[in-house]
Amino acid sequence: MRTRTQRPRARRIAAAVGAVAAGVAVAATAGTASAASQYTCINPEAITQDVDLDVTFASDFPDVVVGQPFGIQPVVRYSFGNGYLQDLADAGILAPGENNLNGMTFWVAVAASNTVEERQILRATVNASANTRVFVDADGDVEVRRYTGGVLNGTPTPNLAGTATLNTTGVSWTPKSAGPVTFSVAQPGGLGQIPVNQQWLRNNATATAPTGPNANEYLTAARPYGQVYVRLRLGETGANGGGVDPVTVVDSGGRSSLDCVAGNVYEAGGLYAVGHPNAGTPILYSEAGNVVPGLVNPPAGDRGRYTVNAATPPTIASVTPDAAVKPFVCVDGLGRFGLGREINGYDIKVTTPDPGKYTTGQPYTLKGVGVEATISSVMIKALYSNLLSYESLPSGGHLDQPLTMWLAITGANTVQGTQVVKIEGRWQASFTDPDGVSGSGDETFPASIMKVTAPDTTWTPTGAGDVSFSVAAPGQIPTQTLTGRGHSGDAGAIFPMTPYGSLFVRAETGRYGASIDCLQGTIRIANAAIAFSNLGRGNPDVRIPTPVAAGAPPATTTVPSGSAGRYAIAHTPSAPFAVVPANAPTAVVTKAKTNAAKPKFTTLVKGGKVYLRVTATLPKAQAGRTLVIQRLVGKRTLTVGTVKVPASGKVSRQILLKSGTKAGATGVKGAKSIRVRVRTLPTATALGANSAYKAVAVKSAARR
Repeated sequence: MRTRTQRPRARRIAAAVGAVAAGVAVAATAGTASAASQYTCINPEAITQDVDLDVTFASDFPDVVVGQPFGIQPVVRYSFGNGYLQDLADAGILAPGENNLNGMTFWVAVAASNTVEERQILRATVNASANTRVFVDADGDVEVRRYTGGVLNGTPTPNLAGTATLNTTGVSWTPKSAGPVTFSVAQPGGLGQIPVNQQWLRNNATATAPTGPNANEYLTAARPYGQVYVRLRLGETGANGGGVDPVTVVDSGGRSSLDCVAGNVYEAGGLYAVGHPNAGTPILYSEAGNVVPGLVNPPAGDRGRYTVNAATPPTIASVTPDAAVKPFVCVDGLGRFGLGREINGYDIKVTTPDPGKYTTGQPYTLKGVGVEATISSVMIKALYSNLLSYESLPSGGHLDQPLTMWLAITGANTVQGTQVVKIEGRWQASFTDPDGVSGSGDETFPASIMKVTAPDTTWTPTGAGDVSFSVAAPGQIPTQTLTGRGHSGDAGAIFPMTPYGSLFVRAETGRYGASIDCLQGTIRIANAAIAFSNLGRGNPDVRIPTPVAAGAPPATTTVPSGSAGRYAIAHTPSAPFAVVPANAPTAVVTKAKTNAAKPKFTTLVKGGKVYLRVTATLPKAQAGRTLVIQRLVGKRTLTVGTVKVPASGKVSRQILLKSGTKAGATGVKGAKSIRVRVRTLPTATALGANSAYKAVAVKSAARR
């Protein structure tokens, strides 16, 4: 193996964000140091700097807030130089003639300062394509050819270049403070051990395994020295980089690895240790990487063969988080479709005008609950790009579309507890385009503020204290029936949606329908193996027929009924948006004075008839009130009679009792006593110290 110094070549494919100088040479190391470059890569034939790798993020950041997970999607821009491709030809990995591109997998260790996660591994894949071929002529010279429909397209190029988008499914970053979050490639060795054959041509944990000849990746695992690792297959009949005989391993031809370090790599001249069959001889290259050499061929690793002189890892991008947490976080169909971000924070306010007071025992109507939501400029820009790409931009740059909102409201100290209100409204957004040429780059995208008002709701206070209204805990909005919109086969499909949150929005965009499922607290992806679903929190293990449009034939396929388990949700309720105290007792209701009046009951006989006599003295302030004389018969309370309190407050009433019958409130035949009491209207409170009945003896004449 030799060290190849970078040949003169064209300008780098893209300037890296925050490019760094290479590390200084290490003294007293064997071998020849490679020339200065951003990355130095180990390949089966040489140490090379003839590989350009730039990990970049050029898109807009989402709203980044302390404590709230967010995501970005970097890309890898690569250019495999002609010198490197000749290395592969020299090693026999590229066979003479044309070698099809049969796929590549990138692993990148990404670090983010000031985040809970600190470092995560992202992957990207480049699929096999017969349209890209690396040609090796009889003299060993190499060129890259592009084909369209089997016909050579354009002039061959010396390099193999392209862009690979890193997959961020299930990947988020959570700022720990308001300090900057700086993304960079991690330190060398940050990839750890890679299960190569389990992840070959799969860019995330749920990706479908490859099939066909390319599926048989023989390399079980590798521990890279660097922080960017590429596994690639060019052609099918060449040798491979690990010393494995292609005859004994099916479809192993044309496979090799690039192990890339930000900085420099040197051949250290390490020797196999005592006890190894090749003890005392130089350690050979091994695809297993930075692992102690084994005792069999091929060796387990080649630790000791190289010295790494790391440079400062290249910066990818930086952002300063907002200190204030967004009041709502949402599983966001708008952001997912427009920005590739599934979870987003939103500025949403729920307010009400002066709620007044409630009266115990009477219904209370909650009026004027307003919901105000801000849709950020970044979100509007993403929507613009989507509408532009499908030629669906609104006339005049003004978007005006319908929306439906469901809001779950909890009323503390009410009989109802929680109610869900449905709100119909519209939302607007504007795309400002000074030159009038769509997509020219001069457009601006002001944030949009959406305001709607909920219909009135009626509540029954329990009287236990203040009635306070707040946004309910998540998961209390029942299943809703929605209709799919847009350009795809889902248009018109009728489907069930069971929201995770307590505020759910279904908004039209002019091209598709977006579901925004929001709650107060935090949401993070806990199990990326459970797929995203437009059906909400249903059980993914339960399958339902694939939704179809009304009137269409029933589907013969099924889909999971939701994505329960995909998210970890923590509810952090905000303060109530309305607190309603009870009305103070009116001056008329003077319980102390009313209770002080003690009614007296007697029976008397006049002219052969029996009467119940009731007397009481009340404060003059009670004049005009109605007293009700009640009798307890068995378990029934019967009204014997009523009397109004005169201006003097002195009450005296005689009520005729019926001595010849037992029926009714006044029937006393055979009764030795009756149980009576007095109540006041309209509150029906007791007159006297308590509401107990008093036994009154019935004169003997009445019992005949």
